Formats: sequence, structure tokens, C-alpha cells
Amino acid sequence: MLKRDAAGQSPVIEDYVFAVGWNDDFIIAKRYNRSTNSGKVEWYIIKVDGDIIVGPLEQEVFDEKRKNLKVPDDLDFSIEDTDYLEALCGSTKH
Repeated sequence: MLKRDAAGQSPVIEDYVFAVGWNDDFIIAKRYNRSTNSGKVEWYIIKVDGDIIVGPLEQEVFDEKRKNLKVPDDLDFSIEDTDYLEALCGSTKH
């Protein structure tokens, strides 16, 4: 998942991230996995201070890990690009 580009940067999550939310402790994200052509949505949890990346996950596992890591219930996806997702897979119900 972590690769370096020509500028030495490392993307944390590849492919198309279409939803993200964050606070001082966590970043949560959803991505559309274009590389497998499966149309699959994958979920991630990133713990900011511990350099922990959990994912890719299915939604049920994401919900479990979210509780285990004590990600606050009020942390939601504050940015969602559903227009692009709909263009990719024909649906915004993810």
C-alpha cells in the first residue's frame, strides 16, 4: 500500500478516496478500489499519533475496528465526492 513516487512522497491510501472524515486523533476514509475492477468500496482508519493504518476493510469489519480503537461515534465522513463515485460505478449507496 505504501509506495514512493518520484518526489519521494508516500500515499497512505491508493486508488480513489471518495469520502473522508477526521479529528485530532483519527482519519477515516472510504475508497473505490479501481485496481481490481471489482467496484468494491474499502474502508480505512488511520490513527494520527500512533502512525497506525487499519485497512482495507469491509464495512462490518470497519465498524468493529472503529469500536476497538475507540474512534468517536460522532466522527463522520465530512467530505464525500458522490458525483465521481456515481460516474465510476453507477451508485452512491456505499
